[in-house]
Amino acid sequence: MAGILCALAGDIVMAMTLLQRNPLRVGPRLATSLLAVLGGNALFAMALGGFSDYGLPAIGMVSGIYLAGFAWRLSGEDIRPAALLAFAGVLGLGSYLAHVVTLGIPMPLWPSFIVG
Repeated sequence: MAGILCALAGDIVMAMTLLQRNPLRVGPRLATSLLAVLGGNALFAMALGGFSDYGLPAIGMVSGIYLAGFAWRLSGEDIRPAALLAFAGVLGLGSYLAHVVTLGIPMPLWPSFIVG
């Protein structure tokens, strides 16, 4: 039921956007931001699952969050390394607590070549 409500809410937002008379034009800066966010998501997926076709092992959730965080921050205008490290640290800790501790999902947290 919740999935259906989320899908309907997304449909409403999309319809309202399409019905605007003066739609927002997408420039090169917005396109670059979109590519940075999509690239960060792809990096995170590869970090969790590895890329076995090319011999790259999974590097784990925490390392993947830091790697994807660097890509996500490229979508912003001001990039501050300290804020990025704090963001990735809090996101990594929260993801660990939510997925591993609370839900009990077995997930690779660290690179397999370090942990063993």
